[in-house]
Amino acid sequence: MTRVTVIIPVYNRAGPTREAVASVLEQDLVADIVLVDDGSTDDTPQTLDELAASADGRITVVRRPNGGPGAARNTGVEQVDGGLITFLDSDDLMTPGRLTKQVSAWSADPRAVVIGRERLEVADGVDPGAHVRRRQEQGETRYQTSALLSVEQFRAVGGFDESMWFAEDSDLLQRLTEAGNRIVVLDDVVIVRRILGDNLVIDPAADRSVFDLLRKRAQRARGQS
Repeated sequence: MTRVTVIIPVYNRAGPTREAVASVLEQDLVADIVLVDDGSTDDTPQTLDELAASADGRITVVRRPNGGPGAARNTGVEQVDGGLITFLDSDDLMTPGRLTKQVSAWSADPRAVVIGRERLEVADGVDPGAHVRRRQEQGETRYQTSALLSVEQFRAVGGFDESMWFAEDSDLLQRLTEAGNRIVVLDDVVIVRRILGDNLVIDPAADRSVFDLLRKRAQRARGQS
């Protein structure tokens, strides 16, 4: 069976991370987990160590200075020596059967990058931010950060752009497509995306991320001309 590793970047989020990890350990397909502590300043490092100690060797903890989600995910992938990888944010939950469905779709086409759909849960009293509100209004449920692909596919395009703190997942999918991969979108909800009040997506800069995507695309086009 193909090995799957789940990369979870974490910054000052001990409680939700426990729940995120539990949602991976409860999958019907056994997966390894790499928890990347992105320079946490609270009790998160201790929590991650406790999680690793209780998981029979399935969890690896890596620590790095704070550099944002893309950099943290790249650091996590550096710990993986092959197989398939996918991603989970520390405030989100995998739905049951997610990994089995994604691996099945990837196995049918090893040039596929398999993503699924999200179910949004916004905590009481929390404004989800303009970016999330617009997605809701448009009925957009595709969730790019749920991508499952091989380590080789990921490394061939250089991983996440570490200069981007927003829309880095969309940028990665664009570059994967440009490199000849095929984005496969499952109809299944694979993620419970929880807006708890401290998510990066609430930052007003997230609403301007489309301009970063267009700028990056234009830069690549000029480089190829």
